Amino acid sequence: MRLDTRVASSASPHFQIPWKALGLLVIIAGIWGYVAYKYVQYRVPNRTVAAVRPSRQQPRKTLAAKDAKGDIVKEFGKELELSPEQQEQLGKIAATTTSPREMRRAALKILSPEQRQKLAEKQKELARQRAEAKKQREERMRKYYGNDVEYARQANKAIAEQRAARLAANQQRTSATLTESRRNNP
Repeated sequence: MRLDTRVASSASPHFQIPWKALGLLVIIAGIWGYVAYKYVQYRVPNRTVAAVRPSRQQPRKTLAAKDAKGDIVKEFGKELELSPEQQEQLGKIAATTTSPREMRRAALKILSPEQRQKLAEKQKELARQRAEAKKQREERMRKYYGNDVEYARQANKAIAEQRAARLAANQQRTSATLTESRRNNP
């Protein structure tokens, strides 16, 4: 029997099969990684803004504080052709009001009949735009969910209920914090 004195090299037939298997494994892993990436990209829902946004701990700012330059009053004044007195009254309302609904109610008391008519036309235009946006949302739902639009409506309803519950909890927490701070600081 003869002793083999040859130096083993990487080109010997003993090492070729594992490298081929390793290469195949790398290719398969790459394909699976790409498939997983595409699955997450198209199938897993994105996080909602409400989930990312921190809850409010401070009371809401007034409309005038949100818009320090008074652009709301100026824009409203231009659209309805308000007099300087009406703009001043509207500015005072915006400075004390946190709700757009309350501001609209108070503004209606200030407006003349012609201005109310213009405001009604503007509101009709905004309602038409909202209806068109709703129609576009439903078309998108059909695109994503197919003919199962009822499923999408149920999902949207559940999301809206959760959002309303979070808002109510935040309002309760905010009002409790305000009353507590008023008790501590008379």
